[in-house]
Amino acid sequence: MKNWFKKILAITTFLLISSFAQAQEVVYFDNTNYNQWIQIGDVACGKASFHLYVNQYYNQTDGLYYYEIYVWSDSYYKNCNPSYTYIENVIVYVYDGSVYSNSLSMDYYLASPKTTTFNGWNYLAYVYSASANQKFKIAWDGANPY
Repeated sequence: MKNWFKKILAITTFLLISSFAQAQEVVYFDNTNYNQWIQIGDVACGKASFHLYVNQYYNQTDGLYYYEIYVWSDSYYKNCNPSYTYIENVIVYVYDGSVYSNSLSMDYYLASPKTTTFNGWNYLAYVYSASANQKFKIAWDGANPY
């Protein structure tokens, strides 16, 4: 009877922990998806959605490629008005040829929606490299309308 109770308790604990754990979401970037918006989430009233964009350019002065990362807020309140997008635990990783290394970590990022005075392009960060095909990834734990 005691072993049966321990098994039930262990399974219940595992299920509770699993239900509260969030899977980290990730988008990978390389030369196949620079300069195009990547949509994250479904656009709907009361839902969080955003787009990621990487602009690549070369600086002849220092011989480096720069990758500017932008966020476009596409979240809406339940009343269908545009909202900010609150993105949790944002991490930018850079690929060094064998592994992805943490380059930038933020507890959160708040992206502003497009308005009559703001074009909607929220600057997140930039990555620079000597490689024209630098690989990197952006990871986060979740997003909410804010």
